[in-house]
Order: sequence, then C-alpha cells, then structure tokens
Amino acid sequence: MKKMVVINRLNYYNFIDFKYLENKGLQVIPLLIQTPSIYYKNGIVLENFNYTLLLNTIKKISPDYICSMYDGFMLAIAKIRETLNLPGLSYNSVQNLINKNQVYKTIDSALKIPKTILLSNEMTYSELTNLLMTDTIFVKPHSKSGSEAICIISSEHEFLKFKQEKQFQASSYIAQEYIQGTFYHCELIVQNDEIKFLSARQYSAPNHKMITDSIPLFSIDIDNEITNKIIKQAAIIVQKRMAFNNGIMHIEFYLNKNMKPIFIEANIRNPGIWLNKMYHMKLGISFETLMLQIEAGIKLDNIIPDNEYYICGYYPILPGTVKKINYPSLTIKHELDVTVKIGYSYDKPIKLSKAAAIVAWDNAFDKVFSTYQQLNTHRLLEVE
Repeated sequence: MKKMVVINRLNYYNFIDFKYLENKGLQVIPLLIQTPSIYYKNGIVLENFNYTLLLNTIKKISPDYICSMYDGFMLAIAKIRETLNLPGLSYNSVQNLINKNQVYKTIDSALKIPKTILLSNEMTYSELTNLLMTDTIFVKPHSKSGSEAICIISSEHEFLKFKQEKQFQASSYIAQEYIQGTFYHCELIVQNDEIKFLSARQYSAPNHKMITDSIPLFSIDIDNEITNKIIKQAAIIVQKRMAFNNGIMHIEFYLNKNMKPIFIEANIRNPGIWLNKMYHMKLGISFETLMLQIEAGIKLDNIIPDNEYYICGYYPILPGTVKKINYPSLTIKHELDVTVKIGYSYDKPIKLSKAAAIVAWDNAFDKVFSTYQQLNTHRLLEVE
C-alpha cells in the first residue's frame, strides 16, 4: 500500500474518507498541530509546522506522496517534495500558481483582468489612483487566501493608515481598481488535463465584504443558462492558461455590463464557506478525498452529481460579547453549525472567520432561492 502525508486545516480532515482511500491502495497520514477532538487513524501530532520539523517528520515516514490542502504550506511542501525527490508540483510551479501577480500575467490577453500594480514603498495614493484610473483602490497580498489582509482605500490618509497597520512590505501586495458587481465562482476537478467535474455558482457578495462590512456570505446555483455557460467557459480558459493538469481549482470572476468575465483570482485548493461540505453532499464524495486520489495518480471514478439545488455559506463573527443567537427557521432541509457561544467575547476578524456555517438544499430552485433571500437578511447574532 502506498503512503501519503497530508497537511490541512484541522477541522477539514473529517472530510477525508480514509477507508475509501485505503480500499484504493492509499494510506493517508495526516499531520496535526494539536490532539484533535476526532481521532484520525495514523495521525501524527507535531508541536508546530515549522519547515525543519516538517521535513524531518516526513523523512521518517518515508511516504510515496505528500500533499498540502492549505495555501500557507503549499510552498513548504513543494520544497520538501523536491528535497525528497517525490512526485508532484515543483516549488517554482506552485509559486507561479499561487502568486496572484504572476497569475494575472499568465491570464492577461486571454480574459479581462482588473488593472493591477505591484506596490513599491515609494508609491503614494495619488500615484496609484492615477495609474489605476480610479479613486478607490483594492489592496491585497499576492499570496494569501480567505480575504486576509485586504483593504479598500479611498484617501491618502487611509493609504498611510493601511501601511502602518499592515507593517507594510510593498513587494507583498498588489493594488487594483475596485470592481463592484455580481461575484461568481467556479470549481473544477482535473485529472491528467481532463476536466472531470465543473460547476459554476454565484456569491451573495464579494468575499471581502464579510470582513469589511460584517455581512454574511453565501453561494447559490446560477439560475441562468447563459451566465452559467459564460462562467464555465472562462474557468476552462484559466485552467488551460495556467497549465493546471491535476487537482482542484477554485476560480472567481465578475461579469461586466457586457456580460464579459473579469478574472479575479484562482486557487489550487478546495473552496471555503462550506462549499466543501456542500459538494460532499452533492457528489457523494468530498473534494478532499478526490484531491488525494489525484495527487496519488489513482484514476477517478465517474463523478455523478445529485439533482438538488444548494445554498451554503458563513455568518461572520461580530466584535463584542454574544448575548443571543437567533436560529433561522427554514422550510427546506438544512444543516447549521454555530461556532460562537453566548457570553463569549470576540474581536473583529481579519479574514473569513465564521460565527456559523450553513448548507440548505431542495429539488426546487424557487424554494432554495427564497431561503437564500431569507438568510441574507437574517440577523444571527446579537452582541454588545
């Protein structure tokens, strides 16, 4: 039996079907920072995930494959992969796939992209707005996920404040024109450059608004055949231009007034906001399990989605002390996971941190859309 070491966010290991993969001839060994509440067979607990400890631990295990499902460790795992001469993406390949500025260069000319500038320490707000031809700029790290460390800037004062608060290192950030409109995403499962599964969906709002405006963020099926086709076609263009031949892709777009897609970013990992939970239900097998199969070169079985419509998403953590949790009363099937507690105090999050996650489904789109509207206006938490 082949061995694979995998590193992931702790609460996502339960999406891996260890027994299914064993039956496929793959023993999965998860690395953990702390003892989990759920026991994982073969799991190894480490004090931390520093590079030297990771390398030495993986050397002792002597696996056939290693895989990171988390952006923050992809480069380290790629470097270890090269050091131990294991199959999979190289360090340079991963760097080119996760660096947003590099990805824009790869996609440019194939699709419309936002006006983008790699920041330098000398740049002023005035120079940026002139170069981007906009008064409002969107600044984000070029290699982070979950809308972490993003900022919307509309004045010189806000730009200076941003540089101070973020302990600014210019080369780590890109600045873009601020785009508003309906936000879409697409997920692809790819094996040997063949797309095994493709799904396009619509966000309730741009991801960063869950942080900047403290509003919930949901994903729902696209109930428009033309829009669905446009987003899927654009996603295929991105996959081909990035030469991403094996794994999971999560790609985000806006559509302009002429229904032309504007590429925002692509991630070579599973999507967030409980989309992995939703897809697990829809496909009968998780993205995490499929990703490990692909990494190990095990041929995927046919992927057959069910006929249900789904909504899934997060309610944001609100700063303050939780006084009351208002559970939504829904008429369709759903699962709700509330992670905050009454009487506990929370700070304003700096990335997509949830107070609750929800998935709801039905075979009638109208019912799902009605629930989508209800959840968007529902006030889950009362804080003071």
